[in-house]
Amino acid sequence: MDGHAVANDDAIQIQAEQQLAEHPDLRAVIQADGEVAHRRVIHVMDLLSQAHITNIAFAVDVASPAPGTTAP
Repeated sequence: MDGHAVANDDAIQIQAEQQLAEHPDLRAVIQADGEVAHRRVIHVMDLLSQAHITNIAFAVDVASPAPGTTAP
């Protein structure tokens, strides 16, 4: 989170709740490369939802082609 490793899922949820308490208009941005399993991204979204964060966005690197594709 915020560019730092997080120990486990509980830590993600605790930090998310703390950040939301400090910043009621908080937006979580999930940035995952193509090596991260889809189920993991969905799981993190679920953890954020459990922490009552509903404003979630995704960071996308448009300069890199998706695995299995070619750049335009």
